[in-house]
Amino acid sequence: MPRNATSKTAVPKAKKQAQRSCVACRQSATKQQLVRFVRNKDGSLDCDPTGRMSGRGAYVCATSECFDAARRKQSLSKALKCPISNGQYEHLRVGFEAACAQFGTQVQNHHDR
Repeated sequence: MPRNATSKTAVPKAKKQAQRSCVACRQSATKQQLVRFVRNKDGSLDCDPTGRMSGRGAYVCATSECFDAARRKQSLSKALKCPISNGQYEHLRVGFEAACAQFGTQVQNHHDR
């Protein structure tokens, strides 16, 4: 085998998963294990199940306990840097539950993953 030849049996490196932390419990997890909320440029708030919407984002564990804690502690509001009304929280909860269902994750008790 020539000196500059590389072995074809080399194992490719595993791609690192992006880590984010939940604004409610502060635990780190992969982006796929969390639900993203975003404040768009026009100031509207949405649940972002794809994780690709533009705007300021914040992540919450896919558990109702973390969503409720984020609401109670106003950590979602602080992370998105905008006040969130009760009506907006209800809109976000609908998107949160839909995002959990879309990825096959039922809204579950804290960290029963």
